[in-house]
Amino acid sequence: MPVRISEFARDRNLLNTPLWDKQSEILEGFFTQQSSIGVWALGRRSGKTLMAAIAAVYAGTMLADAYKKYLRSGERFYIITVANTIDQARIALGNIKDLVNGSPILKPMIERETADTLELSNGCVFRAMPASSRSGRGMACPFIIFDELAFAIDTDGNQSGSSLYQALAPSTAQFGKLGKILLLSSPWIQQGIFWDLFQQARSGKFAYMQAVQLPSWED
Repeated sequence: MPVRISEFARDRNLLNTPLWDKQSEILEGFFTQQSSIGVWALGRRSGKTLMAAIAAVYAGTMLADAYKKYLRSGERFYIITVANTIDQARIALGNIKDLVNGSPILKPMIERETADTLELSNGCVFRAMPASSRSGRGMACPFIIFDELAFAIDTDGNQSGSSLYQALAPSTAQFGKLGKILLLSSPWIQQGIFWDLFQQARSGKFAYMQAVQLPSWED
């Protein structure tokens, strides 16, 4: 069994990023309760993007060997962060890069770093994508993060978030119960894919869905 994510975050030789109690509760729930879809409606000062970055690095390193059982020999797997614009996606990826580069254990694993990717020696590729892109299709993606999905409105109109979700979500299927999708957003309008999935998760009818709603941190 891999180390728990709160321990992984706290360890000085790994991320050296201690979590608040509520952060630990949310992240532990997402991984230990076998949630395949997490829907987080969190306030802007909640640190949700950092939490997502911690989850991404944890998945890309601690779960890499488990993912490889679903891949061809030498095949890479992708952990994708999707945001409304490429600049926003790069900011989210930047949090991942900062965590890896600041880790004595993980930094030596870096093989290549570009504006939109971070490649590790264990076969993991972290990648930033804008919501208007459909280029993630066909990738082996055990973990996809949709950042601020409630605001995913582009030239395709209000359904762009839904279209992108429908295009990318099947990419996690090949990893079975290990495949995960994390949707996080500040509350906005009560419509669209984020709202629909949040309502499903909050209903309690779907054991594989985690719903979290907080306006800000509750210490």
